[in-house]
Amino acid sequence: MWMGAAGGGVWRTPDATVADPQWAPVSGDIPSSAIGSLALDPNDTTGNTIYAGTGEPNGSDSEAGVGLYKSTDAGDNWSLVSGSRAYAMGRSIGSIAISPVNPDVVIMGTGSGKQGGGVVSGGDETPPNGPAVGVYASTNGGGAFSRIYAPPVDDGSLQSGNIVQLAFDPSPIASSSLYASVMGYGVMALGARGWRQVYAPVDPDPESRQAFTLIDHSGTVHMYVLDGGGTQHGVVKRTLDVQQVAPGPVWTPLTDSTVTSNLYGTSALCGGQCTYNVSIAGTISATGGHDVVWAGGLMAYDELVGRQHPVVAGLSNGRAVVRSENAEAAAASVEWTDMTVGATTGIMVGSHPDQHVIALNPSNPDQAFMGSD
Repeated sequence: MWMGAAGGGVWRTPDATVADPQWAPVSGDIPSSAIGSLALDPNDTTGNTIYAGTGEPNGSDSEAGVGLYKSTDAGDNWSLVSGSRAYAMGRSIGSIAISPVNPDVVIMGTGSGKQGGGVVSGGDETPPNGPAVGVYASTNGGGAFSRIYAPPVDDGSLQSGNIVQLAFDPSPIASSSLYASVMGYGVMALGARGWRQVYAPVDPDPESRQAFTLIDHSGTVHMYVLDGGGTQHGVVKRTLDVQQVAPGPVWTPLTDSTVTSNLYGTSALCGGQCTYNVSIAGTISATGGHDVVWAGGLMAYDELVGRQHPVVAGLSNGRAVVRSENAEAAAASVEWTDMTVGATTGIMVGSHPDQHVIALNPSNPDQAFMGSD
């Protein structure tokens, strides 16, 4: 297992599932410690080919990157993906996707980054004259890239237009279709007819952020989105057929702000930080064919044991991470369980509240790995 840190490079462990994994840094050849994204090449059955996108893609004091890097020996050695630098230098690579049927098709999504002093000193600035942000594709293994999606705002001065997430369609019949989450503009899909919006943001905030996960059911793909911005502090929505073109996917909310609702578990899940951190991941259960969906955001401190809130004190462990084991069911039957660790005493001693990424063990749908800051 590999992880990338905003200011600490790439790390690897050979024993991620044990109680105390041993991690080692493996990014010595990458001339930046700011890692914004990692992606394994699904065409390499050995699991040794991995890409690392430099630059933290989270706004404010996020350090800009120097391009896309590739390793074919599990991270022992890295080399620059030559065509990436022209479009990623001084930007941040927020996501990477490799075609599941062609290793030469490499996609990277870029966004704004900063350079200079830290946020405390106020010296950080967007590098001048940087390349336009967007989705860039290569069909020759990264030797050359071209921009295949241009957001309406693409100068990198704000987070609006930043590419948060990329993913190819997981169904064999549509494996060439590409999805992109774009800050302020929702989720876009690239198919035979070009780009189309499959999910519109619930918040008018131009820097709203959306994370999504895709689950294939024999060619029909379910999509779950965790969405939020400056005024809407987090909602999970679901469609049971994201590939539907006309009239488009039908979206069902899986969030309710009523404390007694079965959907309260995802209410205001990312709080006032939705433009900074949202995360969601899903898979099919080992038995029953149910959608198991994990979502993470911000700690609901008022709900911890020992707090003084007159209504919600002691209601949960903080709901920084929640899980549903039947997310595909009718909304009235969907249940969310608080999976947050360490808050039963009223003191946060386990999971950090800012959840940025969730990775699931492909051989064990009950095991998830949380990446926080």
